[in-house]
Amino acid sequence: MITSQFYSSKYFSETYNEARNKFCDAAKAANAKLETIELYSQNCRNNSLYTDIAWLGNPKPHNVILHSSGLHGVEGFAGSAIQICVLKNLPVLRNEDALILVHCLNPYGMINFRRVNASNVDLNRNFLFSSDEYSGSPNIYSKINSLINPDSPPVFDLFFLRALAIILKYGFVAVKQAVANGQYDFPKGLFFGGIELQEELVNYKEWLLKNLPLVKNICAIDVHTGLGRFANDLLLIEENCSHSDLEKLQKHFGKERIKTPNPNKSVAYQTKGSISQAIPQLLNRAKVNFLTQEFGTVSPISVLFALREENRNYHYGKNDQSYSSVKIRLKEAFYPSSNIWRKKVLFRGLQLVHQSTKFIF
Repeated sequence: MITSQFYSSKYFSETYNEARNKFCDAAKAANAKLETIELYSQNCRNNSLYTDIAWLGNPKPHNVILHSSGLHGVEGFAGSAIQICVLKNLPVLRNEDALILVHCLNPYGMINFRRVNASNVDLNRNFLFSSDEYSGSPNIYSKINSLINPDSPPVFDLFFLRALAIILKYGFVAVKQAVANGQYDFPKGLFFGGIELQEELVNYKEWLLKNLPLVKNICAIDVHTGLGRFANDLLLIEENCSHSDLEKLQKHFGKERIKTPNPNKSVAYQTKGSISQAIPQLLNRAKVNFLTQEFGTVSPISVLFALREENRNYHYGKNDQSYSSVKIRLKEAFYPSSNIWRKKVLFRGLQLVHQSTKFIF
């Protein structure tokens, strides 16, 4: 039985290499089938980069619980801790089920405490199926590009006051949606979706098509941080979810946790090129229920400021003490050091996996 008192700091890591070693050791101890995918295009000095996949249960399953972490690099520490905890506290699987844990889809971002990969691409805006889709930007984004993506070294520039003026002009919901939707015109900007499918997602796409082509049902969970109230989690589903599926998900996982990405109805927003949209298209023979588990940290404006300053330093600043300080701010915005936050992440993350193994597809 999982209780709210369940917590151990041993599941959390402070570096990518520590997290990977813990995950692989736990997978081997759990007698999971462990597969490693190496990345070759992401340049990272003195470090090889890997996505590791642990498979437990039926080798030819009808139903799959597919749990992924680290799509947004620095956000991967929370998902990694959950996955390591799951491997140490395995749920009971039905005979026809498999539990698959995909550890760190964006190792470059995780090792460098960035949200994006080495090409500055947001992988959760990159999972598109046509080259024609890698174009365009929201109108408001283009108008405020100079504010959120200044092309100069960091200086005090009244960001919060200027951001308030933008919000008053366009409205908070409209600005939130425009900034986070995904853009394809500003390669050095925030939420850049790239110009082609990135190697990380090419590899994952090939793995999914090779290993899960005949699966009938998938409950997919992708762990993220930075959205919502501190230490609380939301389970985001796609806007096109049918009413019957919505009722089923709410009944099983809790009505208060299930939210749509409609920016007018929740703290979330709609995105282009997300993994939650891509996997149901990719594995279209299966019934896919996709849950994006979001753990809240700091306020939306503080998250945006942390992203802006880190991105600005990365492209135009100097690799000095000021860069270290913005790295610390970014890490705290997506991976708080608070034991209260980490305890809640572990409890809710492990609870969700155990709940998923009992989901009636």
